[in-house]
Amino acid sequence: GFMWFGTIEGLDRYDGYEIRPYIGKFPSRPQNINCLFEDKNKNLWIGTERGLYIKKYTESGISAVIPDSLKTRVTCILELNSGEIAIGGDHGILLFDPLNLTYRKIIFSEYPANPVNNLTGMVRDVTGNIWIATQGGLIRMNKNFDVFEIIKNVSTDQGNTFTAIVSFNGKLFLG
Repeated sequence: GFMWFGTIEGLDRYDGYEIRPYIGKFPSRPQNINCLFEDKNKNLWIGTERGLYIKKYTESGISAVIPDSLKTRVTCILELNSGEIAIGGDHGILLFDPLNLTYRKIIFSEYPANPVNNLTGMVRDVTGNIWIATQGGLIRMNKNFDVFEIIKNVSTDQGNTFTAIVSFNGKLFLG
């Protein structure tokens, strides 16, 4: 297999011998790749400053996933047990159903500019809950994505900003 690296200039692929840019495969020049995610079918999802792209495992090209009307900054991606793809960014979450090509939007505050709608990471814990790091605190979402709890209150100070979240051996680590 390959190792993939997202950079501010695009996508690079390491084949075990050298790193090569994968720029020419995009429908348009990507800027600032913020996150990469491999789903259960080995497709590579690519979150950028201008939206979401996918490199299907069986294809060499890369295609845009989010329609132009929804293009937004993507900072984190997670596949749910249902097969939906949770797409996080400065917009809350878009739940994308790749089979039906439908979207469902989830926001955590009715005010779009609220930092709790600006996601920086998502992980699943051993019980199936989804933990979401945001610029306005930490959110725990149930595995059905229909009930959430903001763990830390949103405030105007910078004390609630999380920039990374990782699950390891059943424990969550926040940065």
